[in-house]
Amino acid sequence: MVDTHANLARLLCIAALTLTDGVPSLAADPPASQLGEPANPLSNRTGAPRENALKRFGGDILTEKAVADGLAWLAQIGLFVLLGLLASPARLANAVLPALVVGLALVLLARPLSVLVSATPFRVPWRDQGFLSWAGLRGAVPIVLATIPLSEAVPGARVLFDLVFVLVVVFTLVQGTTLPPLARWLRVTDPEQATELLVESAPLERMRADLMRVEVPVGSRLNGVYLDELRLPLGAAVTLVLRDGTGFVPDATTRLRQGDSLLIVTTVEVREAAERRLHAVGRHGRLARWRMEGPRSRRS
Repeated sequence: MVDTHANLARLLCIAALTLTDGVPSLAADPPASQLGEPANPLSNRTGAPRENALKRFGGDILTEKAVADGLAWLAQIGLFVLLGLLASPARLANAVLPALVVGLALVLLARPLSVLVSATPFRVPWRDQGFLSWAGLRGAVPIVLATIPLSEAVPGARVLFDLVFVLVVVFTLVQGTTLPPLARWLRVTDPEQATELLVESAPLERMRADLMRVEVPVGSRLNGVYLDELRLPLGAAVTLVLRDGTGFVPDATTRLRQGDSLLIVTTVEVREAAERRLHAVGRHGRLARWRMEGPRSRRS
C-alpha cells in the first residue's frame, strides 16, 4: 500500500508540474468563405474544435490555460491527499526536533555556503546572495523525492520521509512568511519594475463576439474597395488582412484586392447586419445602398 501511494504521489507531482506549462492548442483553421456563393455561409466561428473539446472539461468555454491550471490544481490536491496518507501524526512528533536541527544546519551553514560558491563567480551582489541564502525547501517536490526510498523499502526511509515532511512544513511557515519583509530590508526589490503582462486568448463567446473570415474571390466587386467604404455597422471591424501570404493590420486607406482574406470581429448583435453589408458590397460595389441592405444597423 505504501508503494502504491508513493508511486501515485510521484505521478501526480509530474502531472502538476507538466500541466503548468499549458496544454496543446486544439484550434483548427476555420474553412474560408467566399462572397457571392449563396450555398456557403459567409463566415464560420473559429475554434469550434477547441470549444467542443474544452466543453468536455466542465461545460463552459475556457481557454487552454484555464483548463491546464484547473487540472494542475486537481493533481496537486490529489498529491497532497496521498502525501497525507503516507504521513502519520504520531511519527511526525518524534521528527520535529531532528528536523529543526537539520533545518538550522541548512539555513545557517549549508545553503549560505552553496550560494557563496555558486553565485560569487557570477558577481551576484551580496544582498542578493543573502536573500538566496534564506530560501529553503518548500512545496511538495522535496516530499515526493523522499517517497522514492520509501517505495524501495530502503532501511530508515520512513524516518527520512517524516523528517523531510516536517522540514518542508516548517520552512514553508517560517521562510515563506518572512521572504517579502526580508526582500524589502535587503532592498532587493524594485517597486518600479513593471509586472509581467498576462496575455490570454479570450473565448469570443464569452465576449459575445464572432470572428468572421472572408475571402475576396475573382470577379467580386469588393476588389478595389477601400476599407472605409465598406461602412460596416458599429461593432464590426476588419482586424487583419492576409495578402500574398503576409498579414497586416489595415487602416482606412487600405484597398482590397482579389485573393485577400479578411478577419472581421463583430459583436453578436450586428453580425447579420455586417454579413448583409458585405454581401451588398460584394454584389454592387462601393455604391451599394446601405439602407436597403442593413436598415437596422448603424454606420461606423
